[in-house]
Amino acid sequence: MQSTTRCPTKDGDGIRVVPPCGTCRKTLADYNEAMRVIVPVDDENPIARAVDLLPTRTW
Repeated sequence: MQSTTRCPTKDGDGIRVVPPCGTCRKTLADYNEAMRVIVPVDDENPIARAVDLLPTRTW
């Protein structure tokens, strides 16, 4: 499965990848806990497991 969310940049000259919202993170983790998610921070694109983005998930 591959999915991307993007939005215009502030200056309107391009697009950027945005991290999944809380509901999307939960859905991704429910589908596959080991799924990798790109979480853009500044000019870097670290990758985390979907389940690691939900620290209070207990099941």
